[in-house]
Amino acid sequence: MSIYKPLETPTSVRLIELLGSTKADSPLRCRIHHADLDDSPAYYALSYVWGDESNPGAIYCDGIPLPITRSLAAALRHLRLPGKALVVWADAICINQNDTTGEKEAQITLMGRVYSQAAEVLVWLGEESALEDPKAAFECAQQLWDRLASRFDDFKTWRVQYKPAEDIPDLTKVDNIVHDMDAINRHFSIPPAGSPGYEALDRLLQLPWFTRAWTFQESFLAAGRRFVLGGRSIDGEVMMLVVETLIILGRKTGRSYFTAVGNTWSLCSMVSGQQPMRAAFRDSLIGLLSLRRGAACKLPSDLVYSLLGIHGESSAICVEYNKPFGQVFGEAILEHIRNSGSLSVLGQVDVATSDPSTASVPSWVPDWRKVSSHHLFSRVHYALEDQLYSCTGSSKVRLLRPTEATELHITGVEFDKVIAIIPRETLDFELVFSQFRSLLNKDGLYEPTGEVPHVVGMRTKCADLDISLFDKEVGAKRLGSDLQLLTELMFSGDKSTAVGLHSKFRIMSQDTRPIVTRDSKFGLAPLGVREGDVVCLMLGGEVPLLLRPSVGGPEGKYTFVGECYLHGFMDGEGLVVSRSRMCSLYDKAETAWLHRLHEPQPFPFVTAEFCIR
Repeated sequence: MSIYKPLETPTSVRLIELLGSTKADSPLRCRIHHADLDDSPAYYALSYVWGDESNPGAIYCDGIPLPITRSLAAALRHLRLPGKALVVWADAICINQNDTTGEKEAQITLMGRVYSQAAEVLVWLGEESALEDPKAAFECAQQLWDRLASRFDDFKTWRVQYKPAEDIPDLTKVDNIVHDMDAINRHFSIPPAGSPGYEALDRLLQLPWFTRAWTFQESFLAAGRRFVLGGRSIDGEVMMLVVETLIILGRKTGRSYFTAVGNTWSLCSMVSGQQPMRAAFRDSLIGLLSLRRGAACKLPSDLVYSLLGIHGESSAICVEYNKPFGQVFGEAILEHIRNSGSLSVLGQVDVATSDPSTASVPSWVPDWRKVSSHHLFSRVHYALEDQLYSCTGSSKVRLLRPTEATELHITGVEFDKVIAIIPRETLDFELVFSQFRSLLNKDGLYEPTGEVPHVVGMRTKCADLDISLFDKEVGAKRLGSDLQLLTELMFSGDKSTAVGLHSKFRIMSQDTRPIVTRDSKFGLAPLGVREGDVVCLMLGGEVPLLLRPSVGGPEGKYTFVGECYLHGFMDGEGLVVSRSRMCSLYDKAETAWLHRLHEPQPFPFVTAEFCIR
């Protein structure tokens, strides 16, 4: 006999009345009733990790036993009240899990409303035995709240006092700078650096709930949240302050156990769900996917579906579990490309680890199951609204035909080809340019820009980006004419500044290799680049794209290799060259048309169709 009756309306959900008990080991019992979200029913929503599904527990729903995971059973035992019913929404009970293509898909589309309309979201982190020294974690959390809640603005802006550091012999070793945590402790009366509470809190924040895909939306949308660990609990505002405090302490002191909380921006958003954060993400499914890539879930498609409630009703993506997850990922990318007219989202592809021959997703689709390494060129990675580059002017993407999210058909220009790859260890740009004399004109200057090799090398090494971008406190800024200042800083007596610059250069270059092209251009490409890869300027592309022609396959088919940087050709210069190839009388100094390429008019250069698989 089934406990489930058909739901009456598209906005109907089931709620359970969890019956109270004074005995901890008494069977779990509940009554199920239907409610319409449009009527604003009163209830709590449970957020938890399913955990091991073998050896299930049970709850009696209207007298009928229903198997549930041990994790859910433990949560309900701790949450039920003595002698009083508690109205709760819990997915494993309130959704018919056996109806995977009907009710389940429809109910998933309501999940955002379920959690945002709940009186409070009860976050079940597990039994106290899941955490070593839970008492220390909760006492430290309360101490931080008591000492910092009224002084948090002062705490965030307070400048760290540094102990005198000895001479730094190696400018690349940032660890030689000694930070003074004791000064922070004295000023704010918070627990000292060696307190076991900090490590206990760090372990708390690494419990499985913080890593799961669905739990992000469940907490992010909550009007209020309470975190429960066995018989202990902590208010959402306290947890938010704790997370922000640990992150700030990590930045101020450099102590590793303050920064072992994973993706700090994701964690902060998950725990707080503050309105500014909601506004920042609601219109960007790709931003959410980038933030949450690598989150744990049983079905990869849930990496997308678990965020639709935050993204709002603007998404055209439908929950369909019979689709391959690679197609679901591709649909998210295509929707973004159509809406934005830009190919910047391709910067989310983790080209350093992808293997097109064995990939479960097309080469142009990010595999959201994997935590991506930092990518050099994508402004999506930096969460910036402004473009960093404009290699194809103001043009917009032209998707040439309908697709099932397995192939990307776009328009562009084949501009150049990679003929040499420089080892990453090579830092002597004078030597590089002496080996590739074709890069320089008769005066020894880089032909496209008229710069000396040292300047070209320095600007290319950091993709012509202001290194302060890595602080994420400024907008997009190209290095350009600031190179002289940068060089002075690099060779000045300010060792702490030089250490920071060397460190940031190392971060920027770790996933790239310098390249030389057939037409004597110098640039940066992903580690997977090969000789023979084609440099293309695709309409709607902010940076040049590297494509690899299919070997032995149909002509015009390509594999996506990654974004690249081509010095002197990041602001439309490549399209100017393409136009001059068509018309020898064209005046290259006239470039105003680059800013009108988004308008519906014929292009002054020849384009071709590219099919990327």
